[in-house]
Amino acid sequence: MNNSREFTFNFPCVIGTQGSTPFMLMSVPFRVLRRLLALDNSGHVLDRSQRELNPARVKKISKYLRDANTNKQPFILPPIIGTSDDNIEFIPSGIDGVGTACVPMDAVIALTDRQHRCNSIIQVASDVDSGNRIGLMLLLNVDLRQRQQFFSDINNNVSKPSAAINMAYNGRDELARMMIKILKKHALLTEITDLEHNVVPVRSPRLISFKALCDATGKFHRAGAGELTPEQVQAVWQSWINLTGAAELQHAVRPGDYRQSYIQFSAVMLNAFGYAVQQLLEQHEPDSVIYIVNTLAASTDQQAREAYFMTARWEGICVNTSKARPTLMANAAAQKLAASVLVSALERGTL
Repeated sequence: MNNSREFTFNFPCVIGTQGSTPFMLMSVPFRVLRRLLALDNSGHVLDRSQRELNPARVKKISKYLRDANTNKQPFILPPIIGTSDDNIEFIPSGIDGVGTACVPMDAVIALTDRQHRCNSIIQVASDVDSGNRIGLMLLLNVDLRQRQQFFSDINNNVSKPSAAINMAYNGRDELARMMIKILKKHALLTEITDLEHNVVPVRSPRLISFKALCDATGKFHRAGAGELTPEQVQAVWQSWINLTGAAELQHAVRPGDYRQSYIQFSAVMLNAFGYAVQQLLEQHEPDSVIYIVNTLAASTDQQAREAYFMTARWEGICVNTSKARPTLMANAAAQKLAASVLVSALERGTL
């Protein structure tokens, strides 16, 4: 290697070993990635160690970076992972394992993982550079077979979080942020809402999923003449609690067992309620819709409520009972059909 460093990229880095594989973890400026990396996503799948590039995913990450830059918000990108067979010099700093990596400009560095992240950075580097850097974990002297194995190992051990918890943590999502604020003010709604699972587990003490709650709210909070205020959205869900009997049921039954026989807390019915409120808002003011739901709730006893929301009763609407165990039909058509049934009940004032 030419030690003059005139023909090298020099990056701050740390060195270490995982298993028997040495690595360098370098801090690389966004603008340098295009010149530094070879993208390993073409040719026959057995001749590379990467999946095929998904342009839609690259576009989504690029948008995330541009939006964060435009709105002056922080963003985070975990390290990308590459390999190289070139002789890369490490110059110690005097602190154990910390120093500078001198990468020859003609070195070949192939990505082993995180190619979508890398492509996104390359696309937006000129817009969001501003001193931004990405970690590059560089594995040294790893052959193709081992690179493929590492790719498999990384992706076999990935556990993707649920949409529910992603929404709960996503402060950039206006709707989810509003619903979290509502939950913090509403003790019962908080108690019955599962923030971690898209589908509430059978043994969970919760009744509804946060994802379904947000999806249903999204169907009506901008319907009608104007956007509902957070206070009005909260009032809508309080009317739903009144209508479904959630307050009475929360500690009187085992939620998992109850959900097996009754439909009102399923994602299908939450979304149907969202569509129903949307339809009512086309003809009534928000306060009037809330009054309509509360009026029906007040005139309905628990026996009538359970008879109405019994799962089998919704056969052909949003339930399929042709199998030994009834199954819910979660598509939008079934949700809208169930919504029309709810609207009819709300308008006539009886379940």
